[in-house]
Amino acid sequence: MSLPTPRVGQVLRDSYRWANERRHDDQAGSKDRPVAVVVCTRTKADETVVGVCPITHHPQVDDATIEIPSRDRKRLGLDDERHWLVASEINRFIWPRPDLRRRPDDGTFRYGMLPAHLYEQLRTKLLELIKTRWLRHVTRD
Repeated sequence: MSLPTPRVGQVLRDSYRWANERRHDDQAGSKDRPVAVVVCTRTKADETVVGVCPITHHPQVDDATIEIPSRDRKRLGLDDERHWLVASEINRFIWPRPDLRRRPDDGTFRYGMLPAHLYEQLRTKLLELIKTRWLRHVTRD
């Protein structure tokens, strides 16, 4: 099974590394989780650079999270627990990379696409955080 072509708004499974894990020099993330692709660009060397935001079961203490509505969780194939998109940090990496993971339920890498309304909320939060310099990022190359 081949890797999907990354697209903005796509939800994939990844070994996401939180910014606080980076400070401890961990190489891999502590848990495989769904992530949302928020940026996808090409370099001069014709490499694809992807940025992803994590999706978690645990709401964060700041206002940089967006709860994923039940109907959207079901459509994406996420479990029945509550999920939040975390806009306060991203992982950036050159596509593809070995930390992409297969879903345990169907063996694919992809959950699907965020609905437009949800992606727009995430995009708005990201732009606010970039403007105020509160966006944390971890480069994973």
